[in-house]
Amino acid sequence: SEYYLYLENYRKSPALTPDAKKGIDQQLLKYRKNLKDMFASDYSYWILFESSGKLRLNRVARDILNRYVPFSPQLRTELQKHPILKESMDSFEAKKEDSFRESKKIQPLLPSRKRSSGGFRNDSIF
Repeated sequence: SEYYLYLENYRKSPALTPDAKKGIDQQLLKYRKNLKDMFASDYSYWILFESSGKLRLNRVARDILNRYVPFSPQLRTELQKHPILKESMDSFEAKKEDSFRESKKIQPLLPSRKRSSGGFRNDSIF
């Protein structure tokens, strides 16, 4: 849904350059405004090119895909060496650490559960 909102409001986005907006316009024409095909195209660019450090996506699309379809930890550390990708990778790591800290705060408040087989008690969420 965030990708859909990005495509609906890209013209108003201050995070995109005029060239990036023109590229999205061309992509919309190429895929005849089919958002599923556009997402599939961006996803394939994310997997094929961005994973090897070759930039093909604009900043907003890269941030969305990095948030919801992150690379493996080893690949993320390798990609953090690229200055353009570093900001996106660092923000993902910070959000991941924040959610982990929040889960640790909530964990003592949750009731403990016992499994029916063997009475094993599982106190960990992650």
